[in-house]
Amino acid sequence: MSDEAAPKRRRWPRILAWIFGGLAILLVLVGAALTMVLRGSLPTTTGELTVEGLSGPVTIERDARGVPTFRAADRADIAFAMGFAHGQERFFQMDLMRRASAGELSALFGERAVDFDTSRRIHRSRHVAEQALKGFDAENRALVERYAAGVNAGLDALDADPFEYQLLRVDPRPWAPVDTALVILAMFYDLQDETASYDRRRAVMREALPRELAEWLMPRSNPRWDAPVDDGALPVVPMPGPEVADLRTMPQWEALRRGEQSGAPVRAGQVMMGSNSWAVAGARSRHGGALVANDMHLSLRVPIIWYRAALEWSDGEATRRVEGVSLPGGPVIVVGSNGRIAWAFTNSQIDSVDAIPLEVEGDTYRTPEGPRPFVTHTETIEVAGGDPVTMAHRWTIWGPVVDAEHGRPTAIRWVGHDPEALNLAVRDLEATEDLDAALAVAHRGGTPPQNFVVGDHTGRIGWTIFGYVPERFGPAPEEPPAPEEPPAPEAPAAPEGAEPAAPDEPAPAAAEPPEPPLWAGFDGRIPRGWAAGDVGWKGRLPAERYPRIVDPPGGLLWNGNGRMVGGEAYALLGETRYALGPRQKQIRDGLRARAAERKLTEDDMLAIQLDDRALFLTPWRVHLQELLAEAEPTPLRTRAKHHLDTGWTGRASVDSVGYRLVHDLRLAILRGVFGALTAPAVALHPDFAYAEPGAEGPLWEMVTTEPAHLLHPKHPSWADWQLALIDETLARLTEGAPDPVAALDQRTWGEANRMAVRHPMAGAVPVFGDALGAPRDPLPGDSHMPRVQSSGAGASERLAVSPGKEDQGYLLLPGGQSGHPLSPHFLDQYRAWAEGDRQPYRPGPTRQTLTLRPPG
Repeated sequence: MSDEAAPKRRRWPRILAWIFGGLAILLVLVGAALTMVLRGSLPTTTGELTVEGLSGPVTIERDARGVPTFRAADRADIAFAMGFAHGQERFFQMDLMRRASAGELSALFGERAVDFDTSRRIHRSRHVAEQALKGFDAENRALVERYAAGVNAGLDALDADPFEYQLLRVDPRPWAPVDTALVILAMFYDLQDETASYDRRRAVMREALPRELAEWLMPRSNPRWDAPVDDGALPVVPMPGPEVADLRTMPQWEALRRGEQSGAPVRAGQVMMGSNSWAVAGARSRHGGALVANDMHLSLRVPIIWYRAALEWSDGEATRRVEGVSLPGGPVIVVGSNGRIAWAFTNSQIDSVDAIPLEVEGDTYRTPEGPRPFVTHTETIEVAGGDPVTMAHRWTIWGPVVDAEHGRPTAIRWVGHDPEALNLAVRDLEATEDLDAALAVAHRGGTPPQNFVVGDHTGRIGWTIFGYVPERFGPAPEEPPAPEEPPAPEAPAAPEGAEPAAPDEPAPAAAEPPEPPLWAGFDGRIPRGWAAGDVGWKGRLPAERYPRIVDPPGGLLWNGNGRMVGGEAYALLGETRYALGPRQKQIRDGLRARAAERKLTEDDMLAIQLDDRALFLTPWRVHLQELLAEAEPTPLRTRAKHHLDTGWTGRASVDSVGYRLVHDLRLAILRGVFGALTAPAVALHPDFAYAEPGAEGPLWEMVTTEPAHLLHPKHPSWADWQLALIDETLARLTEGAPDPVAALDQRTWGEANRMAVRHPMAGAVPVFGDALGAPRDPLPGDSHMPRVQSSGAGASERLAVSPGKEDQGYLLLPGGQSGHPLSPHFLDQYRAWAEGDRQPYRPGPTRQTLTLRPPG
């Protein structure tokens, strides 16, 4: 190379240094500019402000964690101040919730949200909310009006719009009283099956599969794991024999045998939106007070869903103090205590929605009163950066018409369509004095139907359903038939009077089994027509018929989204998707074991909430060990067995390879087995996916008894089928690794179960987006244990409190009070939540005081 090229070579490092230095300076300038913009939308936390809408002064005293105590002379001014704080710290979160309910996200996010908005508009939630608000009593309507005024005053008091709107380049829309009803409806959507998808999938299974097989694949009961508080058992459907279902011979599985079909999709492994709660009577606690514990499992978000608060005011009779967590968008404490009672919620999973196949005649559908025309509603969806989208959807007297299975239109009857199902009755708990009064509030509650666990200051505890429970009518319930003994899997008997089937011929069809038992009116899990008028809903279940459990003999109540009751109470409530019982059983057994040794304390409550023992998967570990011990060894199989033998901690611990293998291999077997069994349903309805929470019962029965007639046709044995699924999973876990065996050693549970939660606007902030999210920590816990945890869902709060002894309670949250990334309280409570470090339930000493005063 010539001497002239040498100086040019020496200049390149200087040029690159200038380029990278310039980029660094640019990033610093961008960061500084962004910080200046963001600071204008930080909340006001000290000093005095004069605001319209108050009748007297209000103080907002914040502790070191930013948790406010609101103090005022009356409750309406408290509502205004709550709105002010919510509006300043959480307005974007509130806005997303109201827009998600109403189907109005496209106005913020453009075309990418149109499909979502369309799915919500069919439910006409804005109309439902408007009608619900009209039904609020005068006091509660005035309260939400004052709250809305406070929200808007808080927004106006900011020096700049919340940072999200600056990034989106849109103005925030003022808050209106109806928006509080929309926020309540947002929880209906989060916690319920608004399109009756479970019912509709079950209908597909019953049409595509032999009836007895379908019933067995959607079990109501699993005796190995069920833990209802009343010990009420339900009938167990036996495994159908080969005369009912045989994958080797019957025509429904012909495509599977030919290899033309791989099987149906199976939805499994996701954390169910639910919760844990329990109560301990005063006689079983060390301090003599009732203990109430709660951790509500929801999608984890930034900012977090709940906003901690304590409220103090005078109602003319006494000074009231209520504390706990509020939901931004509403002026009430959702879960908490008032010194006389403490209460908690979990999702009930009762049957609050029905699918109704319609009998259509031209432009009309049949009703008990004769043919009726469909009512068509036209909606206009505003789209940011695009043209408005107009949609039309049809309604019936029962509800909206949704996509039809097999070409038959289906109407949806859902409690979320009833304005009566929405109210602010939860506010009545603020002044409730005892257990009986609290249960009465529950029966007029206006939330998604929830398990309501409550304890009072005398040490009494109780459970009931809080919210709208539909009262179904129909033919008188029949006694369910006694289950028969299942046939021996290897030598099934042919139906009486039938000729034995040749080995290469399908077995003769069994006689059609009787209809399933009719429960309280009719079995709402299965769609059926309402046109004849013999079945339907009367309205809301009368308060005196709500099931309840009061002062249980053992002094303990527990719930993990499983079935709470049997018998007549179960008949009234029905079910949509009760959680499989291991979590609820582990809570029950943990409470009983501790209570047998000593009087219980708040520390015992936290220990149970953090219980990540893998009791549910322990039998699966043994099963997989036996499979691999008898299998032909391969390098990955041998290493997997090593981890099952030596890397199993007995917990969903972050450093365990053994736990992750058992978790993933069980899911692979579950998906493979049920995909094959329900394959005919995909041929009938292409969008079908098997998604039964109770699938574990049939699955365990199959892998332990190995019925030949339910074996995948391409496999010679159950062991061969399971090993094939195991091999596929091990290959997936080590895909692309130069040394698969070494790679398997790195596949810990913590690698898979890592926190992955960011602010919705994180993607709009290049480079700095990660600062808008929680740390990517590996977290212990899983679905079928008290410590429920996945990468994006888990305990949205953990608390335990005794009414009147709040200073001994604790409350943990997976984030902070503020939705602002520059606030010191953006994520400051996260670390204690992640590590299970107990934090006080009550706000601490005051660090900042803001006084709001009316003019004059």
